Amino acid sequence: MKKTACATLIVVTAKDKHATSRLAKLNSSTIVTEKLQGKVFSESACCMELEEELSKAIKWVPQIMKKEWQQNSTGCGGAEVWNKWIVQIILELLSHHTPLSCIPTNILTIAESLHPNMNVVQELPGLSFVRDCCSVLVVVTKTIAAYQLGKVDSYKQLFSNGTSCRHTAIQNVVFSLVSESGYEMVTLSSRIIAKDKMSQSLVNAVGKSFAEGQSLLEGWRETTSKLFPEKPHHLELIPQSFKLTLVNLGNGGCVLTDKCNAAQKFNVLLMELIKQTCIQWGYSHEEMKLLLATPKECAGWCCCASIEEVS
Repeated sequence: MKKTACATLIVVTAKDKHATSRLAKLNSSTIVTEKLQGKVFSESACCMELEEELSKAIKWVPQIMKKEWQQNSTGCGGAEVWNKWIVQIILELLSHHTPLSCIPTNILTIAESLHPNMNVVQELPGLSFVRDCCSVLVVVTKTIAAYQLGKVDSYKQLFSNGTSCRHTAIQNVVFSLVSESGYEMVTLSSRIIAKDKMSQSLVNAVGKSFAEGQSLLEGWRETTSKLFPEKPHHLELIPQSFKLTLVNLGNGGCVLTDKCNAAQKFNVLLMELIKQTCIQWGYSHEEMKLLLATPKECAGWCCCASIEEVS
């Protein structure tokens, strides 16, 4: 009986020792695991800090001026094109009346002055590409003018003046309006070219310039919806094309020009076009408030002085 009790005691003692050793190993492994987890967490935090520092450093790295390969939308072939920011630089220089032949050298001078120790400019745009950007600038300025005219509900004045260059009639149309930023003068187009010098042809050309502005606004909205489908609120910032119309002059607007016979006839025909457009929109003759005047009658508040700058 005593021998059996001793054997049982020995077995229990051995089991306790094994359990104690297992518990000690478990505790040590838990401590090691916690240390490893802490190390992983600290390393991940360091990685996040390094990524943040890297993203900040990338912002200070200058972009290299060179053509980039752009694949066709069909997936077959492609071509080397200039980046959009290079086109923006050229448009900015053109808007400040920089001579075309001086733009590439100006870009090189500015880049070397900003980054004298880096080879930023690997290629420069040629003169032919700069000339192509002139057409882009025309589209941009017309789009901005259409945007400004489409954002308001009424135009205060319309002043027109014409000239001829190499037997080609050219018409200028300047609008004055009141926007959120105050009183502004907007040139819808400074070079409205008609098929001949007849007043009716010039009036039709003015109507076509409004249609062109409407198509530019519509194309702008379509492009914005394609580029930013997840941001529909961007479309709210661009006026709809139908808001660019001569009807906005029928609400207390004034149409004026100089006193020569051709200009007076153009003005009368333009008034008829505005009235017809208002009638098509549902205005009655009593609701239309349109004034035909001369610059002397509107002295002090007309926008005819800006025609000299436009011409």
